[in-house]
Amino acid sequence: MRRIVVLLAFVCCPAAAQVVPGHRLPEGPERPVRDREIHIERYRADLKFDMPREEISGNATIALSSMRSGLTEVALDAAGLDVTGATASGSPAKFQVDRTARAVRITLPRPLAAGEKTTVGVTWSVHPKTGMYFFPATRMRAAQAWNYGEGGLHDGWLPIYNDVNDKFAVDLAVTVAKPYSALANGVLTETRENSDGTRTFHWVQEKPIPNYLITVDVGEFARLPIGEAKLSTGAVPLSAWTPPGTEAKAALAFRDTPKMVEFFSERFGYPFPWAKYDQVALREFAVGAMETTTLTGFSESHLKGPDDPPDSSPALDEAYPTWTYEDTVSHELAHHWFGDLVTCRSLGSIWLNESFASFCHTVWNGHAHGEDDLTYQRWLYLNKYLDYVRGTGTVRPMEFLRYKSPSAMYQTETTYLKGSLVLHMLRHIVGDSDFYR
Repeated sequence: MRRIVVLLAFVCCPAAAQVVPGHRLPEGPERPVRDREIHIERYRADLKFDMPREEISGNATIALSSMRSGLTEVALDAAGLDVTGATASGSPAKFQVDRTARAVRITLPRPLAAGEKTTVGVTWSVHPKTGMYFFPATRMRAAQAWNYGEGGLHDGWLPIYNDVNDKFAVDLAVTVAKPYSALANGVLTETRENSDGTRTFHWVQEKPIPNYLITVDVGEFARLPIGEAKLSTGAVPLSAWTPPGTEAKAALAFRDTPKMVEFFSERFGYPFPWAKYDQVALREFAVGAMETTTLTGFSESHLKGPDDPPDSSPALDEAYPTWTYEDTVSHELAHHWFGDLVTCRSLGSIWLNESFASFCHTVWNGHAHGEDDLTYQRWLYLNKYLDYVRGTGTVRPMEFLRYKSPSAMYQTETTYLKGSLVLHMLRHIVGDSDFYR
């Protein structure tokens, strides 16, 4: 009798006809891995920032090799760039700006064989609308510019291959007016004083990185050394860059970075793979934080006083934040193994970046604050993910090639929280010694 009543309820109740939560995949077109015709080996650019005009002028020399036989032109992604010249193999070359395809096409002097190397050059200027963001000077603040390239935004200020499945060395010489400084990936090899009152900062990142991890930050920054991470392979220098007058808060926010670098290096059995690690606090950095290689950007909300709440940004509807600023600091550092060193070949595999980094920041939490804190964090993440599934009726596997827009693959409850829990499950099943091996 009870089964009959339940059956009638399902037949008669309109709500019973609704999709059972958790039984629907997200909608969107299939997005296969992008095919490449070239492999960039080195990206060298001279960039000049005009802060009052919010303009960048640049000249890039790109060393590359052909990935197919008979290559007659090199197409670089370029959205809204005013391209004024191009070269191929060091000589002037014909070029075409394709506004529809958001590309600049450079004609080669002769077809290239597969594996054959050449160089192309591009001269351009741009008032960026995406990828690089300018903030004007106010009575209280100096002007500042910073970039964000995840999801395919760097073609808004650079002519470049604008996807994640290529890596190359980056060599940037950035000229800015005094008193501004320019920060970028890698090691500062030269600071040059120019006769026109500008300065040129030359940064070199030799270990290859994908385009979305390129960074240039321009502003007035105070450099704060925060010690060294002592590893089996040597010491890694660590610094924070922060607006003048906020050094004490930056020292507090980033104080555990040396311990984090040492902990992850030991836990992964793979020492920190980059020449240095800097962190910079940026004005109105809307994305919160970004793991741009060797120079991670953070919003100024991460600068903390001793009595400030622990959240990364205001979490007004939560008794305890999903992300503390310490979680974010360790998360972005962990990306320097998972994301920067090992990089997904398309956004359909973004869990290799974000799920692993989220797992890592919970593991740091357990190491720094104890197993009870880690257990609570996992419980919190599980509830948030299940609430999302109940509310949306949507689930998907971690590896997924159908999505409406790049932002859909950065969905917090799935890519970050569920992904970290899946890795904890695997760790529990196989045991720590095998999992971390």
